[in-house]
Amino acid sequence: MGYKHLDYLKRCKIQAFVHAGYTQQQIADEIGVHKSTISGELNRNLTFVRTRLGYWTYKANYAQKYADDRQRDKPKYVKPMIRLRHLLSRS
Repeated sequence: MGYKHLDYLKRCKIQAFVHAGYTQQQIADEIGVHKSTISGELNRNLTFVRTRLGYWTYKANYAQKYADDRQRDKPKYVKPMIRLRHLLSRS
């Protein structure tokens, strides 16, 4: 079984279910992913809404932006031997 990223549509469904009061297990069952996927998604991508009292909520558009930013900022993978050759050639 391969690893799959959550797409924007699934994030929109998560947002709707969270706002409707579903539990993480119910959301996972509805979307067809493991409950730890939902838990991790909510922990990584909660957004603070600035009001007089303020509160944390899940917003799909922000979650997608955060995920895209994390993917973009990740360094490109370089095979270890190529990197070692590059480092040795510099000396």
